[in-house]
Amino acid sequence: MNIQTFEYINTNSFNSKNIYIAIVIKNCIYNSIEYFNIRQIFSYYNFIPNALICDDYNIFMDIPNVKFFEYNELNKCINESRIIIDDNLNTISIDTIRENLFDEKYYDDNYIIKKGENPLVTIFILSIGNHQFKYALESCISQNIDCYIIINKYLDVNECCNSMIQRSKTDYYIQFDEDMIFLDNNTSKIMYDTILNEPDNVWQVYFKLIDNIFGEYDNISNVLSINKYIIGIKIFNKKLLNKYNLYYDISNENSYIIDRLFYKKVCDNNLISILGTDKDNNIIVAGNHQKNYSNFDLFLRSCKIGYELFNKNTMSDCEHKFFIRTISLYDFNELIYIINFILSKYSTNGIEIFIEKIKLIRYVEDIKLIKDTIQIYVDNENIKRLQIISIDEFKEIEKNNSINKKIDKNINYYCLAGMIYSIFFNYEYNYNTYPVKFFNDNIL
Repeated sequence: MNIQTFEYINTNSFNSKNIYIAIVIKNCIYNSIEYFNIRQIFSYYNFIPNALICDDYNIFMDIPNVKFFEYNELNKCINESRIIIDDNLNTISIDTIRENLFDEKYYDDNYIIKKGENPLVTIFILSIGNHQFKYALESCISQNIDCYIIINKYLDVNECCNSMIQRSKTDYYIQFDEDMIFLDNNTSKIMYDTILNEPDNVWQVYFKLIDNIFGEYDNISNVLSINKYIIGIKIFNKKLLNKYNLYYDISNENSYIIDRLFYKKVCDNNLISILGTDKDNNIIVAGNHQKNYSNFDLFLRSCKIGYELFNKNTMSDCEHKFFIRTISLYDFNELIYIINFILSKYSTNGIEIFIEKIKLIRYVEDIKLIKDTIQIYVDNENIKRLQIISIDEFKEIEKNNSINKKIDKNINYYCLAGMIYSIFFNYEYNYNTYPVKFFNDNIL
């Protein structure tokens, strides 16, 4: 019986219990449906301490991280178990178990899990109570490394970034948003080994995440990947940040640009940030981003992109590319109809405002003429026509396409609605001001 060692700090009556899943069945026949269901559950959750209460437990003793009890010993562990599976053994799913174990409502700010005897790294899960939290926590606990896992919940962005420096219990810490999951159980160990082998002035190593909605194609292992990627998960050198007394500024600046302000400070101290690669210089892919997204998640992420695109005169071309990629998926007449539908939710004179804003999209038609990062090569007729369309022409096209037409509220719709939202409303990187009610009332 090999039981993983866990300790818990800042707990409540649920998340302090030592046994995660207790399965209760008086007798179990070898190769029965119950037998295979028990194996499936304990095999999937073999990284947390569980318990089996069964008189025939000897047929399961090869499964790790399980304490075994005879049926008459039920009372020894039942009060120490987070969830109990008995009569519903043949109907319960992994998804239901995950919801019952790791839902964000059971975990408060600064809840700490100490996994193993000698933690090497601290993993911070940054949460605003999103439904994807349960996947993130499950992914972090499953990592094959001794670590601390700390929940940073409902904190202002500046406060959250500073708290990671202050709360980290190890020399290195990982920033892990609740909409991320690790690629596999060894990823955090790979990240730790990577920064450990970098030069002494590396304060951060960042890694690629798979994101087939918001990402871009990249050469992974020197081959153009079938997936799209973003830069996401990061590991930090706390020793360097403390040495130079580096913290995030708490000021009146929009917290959305906090990373940029901090990056200037570290550069002034000759510290560097690098992309994580392996010994053969291949890019390391560390996980997935928003793999379990909701429609609101798509909308909110696109609000962020729209804010940069239409209001901040961004020096990055990523926002331009995503907007153009999104509108390029529509026939032009259909695009006008969908944009008009979205604009009607935002403003009575939305068409005029939108047409003026769309002229901010910068592109060149000849790739040889690109001279800086905010000019991008575009071979798409929709953006060209949008930038020269008149209000009257816009209304005429919409009118001719509006008869008995139903809006297909798909991924592209929610992304487009999010980007256009930031033309009319001030998007803030603050969970207290996220437009949840507006979305539910007008966009969903």
